[in-house]
Amino acid sequence: MKTNTATLTAGLSAYGRDWNNLEPGTSDDEARLIEPLTLGELMLTIDCNLPQITPSAVRAQFRELFRMKTEEASSIFEANLDAILAAARKTRSAK
Repeated sequence: MKTNTATLTAGLSAYGRDWNNLEPGTSDDEARLIEPLTLGELMLTIDCNLPQITPSAVRAQFRELFRMKTEEASSIFEANLDAILAAARKTRSAK
């Protein structure tokens, strides 16, 4: 299964956010590290990618979408780990 999705970890997203340089303690706190996986997205990828709609094919499609979302979240997390650590330590020391 190959789904055409933009990789956010390549720098600026279509929404102008630099996913490699998030700043804890700013409006970036509201940034989703993992994007939701909606039923609509699953249904669209089933329609676009599965020639045969079977239980095993739909399960595989779901697993692939889930894998893609978690890989993307892991990449965003790793790219921002230093900033996350620094902000967490600053918050802890302020207590």
